[in-house]
Order: sequence, then structure tokens, then C-alpha cells
Amino acid sequence: MNALFALKQDASLEKILENKKLEINIEIAQDKYVFMNKMKSQFDIVVANCNLFGDVYPWEWMLTIKEKSPAAKVIILLDHEVYDASLQEVVTRLSNDFGYLIVPSGQSPEEIGTAVSNELFKPYVRNTTSTDLGEVISVWSTSNKDGASTIAGNTALAIAQKFPELRVGLIDLNLKNPEIRTNFNLTDRGRNNLKIRPKMQTGTLSSDDLLAACLVYGRLKNLHILTGSSRRDTAFDVTPEMIHHLLNTAKATFDITIVDAGAQPDNAGTISAVRLADHKWLVTQNYFSSFKLSWGEWFDCVWKYCGIEPKDIALIVNRSTKSGEGKSISNHLGMQLLAEVPNIMGGEGLRAVNEGIPAYQLGVSEEFNEKINELVRSAAGKHVSSNDNPEKKQGIFKKLSSLF
Repeated sequence: MNALFALKQDASLEKILENKKLEINIEIAQDKYVFMNKMKSQFDIVVANCNLFGDVYPWEWMLTIKEKSPAAKVIILLDHEVYDASLQEVVTRLSNDFGYLIVPSGQSPEEIGTAVSNELFKPYVRNTTSTDLGEVISVWSTSNKDGASTIAGNTALAIAQKFPELRVGLIDLNLKNPEIRTNFNLTDRGRNNLKIRPKMQTGTLSSDDLLAACLVYGRLKNLHILTGSSRRDTAFDVTPEMIHHLLNTAKATFDITIVDAGAQPDNAGTISAVRLADHKWLVTQNYFSSFKLSWGEWFDCVWKYCGIEPKDIALIVNRSTKSGEGKSISNHLGMQLLAEVPNIMGGEGLRAVNEGIPAYQLGVSEEFNEKINELVRSAAGKHVSSNDNPEKKQGIFKKLSSLF
């Protein structure tokens, strides 16, 4: 980990540096000019004392941190001798917006040093106290463009549409090529997973934080979508611990969470989303390059070392052109065949994506919708069967039987 401490040489800095657990690479900036120059690089941790910026407006240097190290854990030390009450209020409000931690002013250097050290090594807080947690289904593909986003998005939409009493989360964890925003034509770019990464990193992400970062889709007020970020260069800033914390928060927030995990297991977003999911759905096409070549290479290089076996995976064959080909693929891979989703002919699938209307909602193929409904039965049925409320069970199962 790389850390930048924008602090003057005093007892607070010495107190932090003497901490024996501080196994990070540290760079120190003792004036604003050195700080601005060092911020050209990205850091995992930034600790900044306001006393370095007495002649600079807070939003100038705080926005620099946000832009240059968007996923960093940031700790801001207030100083009432430099900023008056109004500017301290600005610093506090910006910190709340950015997910930064605040150390109040008026403390001794030793107290400041202790407070910073405690924040740096605060353990992750996981939302595991609830006895009624939802389930996470991760959807990923054997190769790029095999249709994981199509399956994840349409299934989440169908669940939310058929079961308005369920709170459904759709999370885009394809950190390198996020597509959920485009597939649903979501225009608000101020909300995405980049916004909550600081709280994911510090283990302080709450259900309220997650909901605030999500977009609600159209009239389906129970479908909450956490989109990806176009900052693909930050994919490797996300750690397994951050994904673990995010998914635990999602379980405490949603009845069912569908995760679009992408394809290539070369980052924590994909690997941890699959490893930690309650249910693992793999999407493939009937192409040699997909289920034989690409999957075989990734399984031998990565997945088998993650403790994942074919028997743990449910297979979805996407864009199938003839009945029965899914069974032969599932036998070859040693996986349970969950669904065989037909190809939408005539370019309708592409048109649906380009216009931002998921194929299920567009209704261009009854057969496609029927197969998505099969996935809904699998996802919602398993969730309902674990519900401890008999009346709610009976009501939803009755609805299930009437809808399908």
C-alpha cells in the first residue's frame, strides 16, 4: 500500500510513524507545493492536515485528492487556527460527500497521531448481524461478450417486475467493461460504485450508503442498480476485502442481489464476486472459443485455485440456435444446466441494448422471456424457500404458481 501524509513535522506525525503495524510505503509532503506535485500519483491512503492549506480554498485541494486518488482511504485533520468555522463546515460537508474521515480540531499532536493510527487500522465492519439476509447471485461469462450482462440485467428486471414486494439489487462489478448503465440507458453518471469505494475500503458502507449510490429503474421502485465506472484504470484498486464488505452490505439491503461479474478473472471485482456468491451462474455461447478454449484456460489458470469446482456452477447457454446443444455443453463442462436462452433473431437484441431497453421488457421474443422466467423461478424460488415467514412464503409461492 502507498500512503501520502500531508503533515508538518510534529509529534502527530512521529506518533503515526512509530506504529509498528504500519507496513505501508509512506511519502511525506510538508507543504502544499510538494503535496500537489505528489498527487500526480495515485495513493491507497491520504492523510492531510488543513494547516498546510491556509491560503487555499478547501474544495481546491480536496477535489485534487478525489480526482487523482478516487479509491483512496482519506483522513482529514481539521485545524481551527487555519480555517474558521464556515470553512471547517465546508471541509466537513465535502468529506461527507466524498466518504472521507474527519479528525476534529483542538486535539494535541499525540491525540491526533493516535486517532489517525486507529483509523488506519480499524477492522472491517461487516453487516452480518441480521438473521434475515438476502442472497447474492453472481453472473459471469466464459468469454467476453457471451452475454453475462444480458442475463444479469434481464433476470433482475424480471424479478423486480413480478415480485414488487422484494427489494432487488443489480450490481455491476465488471470493473473493466461495465455495461449495465448502457443496457438500461441510465443517464445519471453521478452515481456508481466509484462513489462508495472509500467506504468499501474502510469497511463503513451502510445500507443507506448503498441505496444512495444506486439508481432506481423507471417505475420499478424495488429495482436498485449500482452501475460501474468508466474509470477502468482503477479496477486494480479494488481489493477482495472491499468486495466482501460490499456483498455483505448488499445481503443486508436487498432480498436478492444479482451481480454482473464480467468475464476475465484478473481483478478482485470478478474473482471475489464469484467466490463469495451464494449462487454462481456461468454464461457461455456454443462456440469453441467460449466454453472450451476460453473457459478451459481461465479455469486452469485461476478458478480452480480459487476453490471453485464445476459442480458448484450452474450453466446458462446464451444465444442458443437449436434445442439440445446446452445439454452437451453442460456434460462437457460437468456443470448443471440451468437454462438454454435462445438467440433473438433479426438483430433485436442489439437494438434493445442500443436503445437502452432490456430485451425482456421490449418483449421481442416470447421464447426469450420464457427462459428468463425460468431463471426468475430459480432465483426467487430459492430465496423464498429460505424465508422464515410462513404467510409470506405462501403468498409468494401462490404468486409464483399463478405467474408461470
